[in-house]
Amino acid sequence: ALFEPVLTYGVALWGGSYENVVRSAQVLQNDAIRAITGQSRDTSVSIWYSKFRILQVHKIAVLRQALLAFKTVRGSISPDGPFEFVRRPVRSARFESSYRVPKVRLAASDHSLCCRLPTIWNKLPLSLRNVASVSVFKIGFTELLLQDQLDLRS
Repeated sequence: ALFEPVLTYGVALWGGSYENVVRSAQVLQNDAIRAITGQSRDTSVSIWYSKFRILQVHKIAVLRQALLAFKTVRGSISPDGPFEFVRRPVRSARFESSYRVPKVRLAASDHSLCCRLPTIWNKLPLSLRNVASVSVFKIGFTELLLQDQLDLRS
């Protein structure tokens, strides 16, 4: 309970970063699980993730980014804030609730929130996009992440 907030502080911003940044935080999370469960350093912790229903660091980052996207779409966060969230032109009902992902030239820009949020939102099932409550969205999205039903990494 004390470790997760420290590990995930600002994860919506840095969690979409390069793999080596996320990997360092993942090592910390794995070491914490080993310490809590009394396992040695060379023991795999994958069983504990499923047993305790814990999200790995990159999935926590995606969850927080999805929550930002949800709050932006629902109007809790201004869409003209630090990241642009612009609807695609509607050509069919299939793309009615999808958003434009900006074209970028640098890999660092591709990891930014202005690219990550629309990418994550556009890959969500419509049933999840249409829920009204943040808590229902969070529970549904967490379930999808725990079951590995979504591939949201770019």
